[in-house]
Amino acid sequence: MKYDVAIIGGGPAGYTAAERAAASGLSTVLFEKNALGGVCLNEGCVPTKTLLYSAKVYDTINMHRNMPLKRRILHLIFLKLLPVKIRW
Repeated sequence: MKYDVAIIGGGPAGYTAAERAAASGLSTVLFEKNALGGVCLNEGCVPTKTLLYSAKVYDTINMHRNMPLKRRILHLIFLKLLPVKIRW
């Protein structure tokens, strides 16, 4: 099969270029060895920002650690968030 455009890398620039090329009527192929979105979306920037924001929430709740209910909520938040970051 022949293509007008071949794009290597499905990060933000790659998938945007593929979308625009295809929208312009060009026959387009995109090569990505991992998940679309690249490192930033799947492993780096987005997951890291999520974890950083969660740390801010943790810190805010921790400032009120004398309140037992808030300590329990804090514990539950991190039980849920850390496996998500590891999975990314």
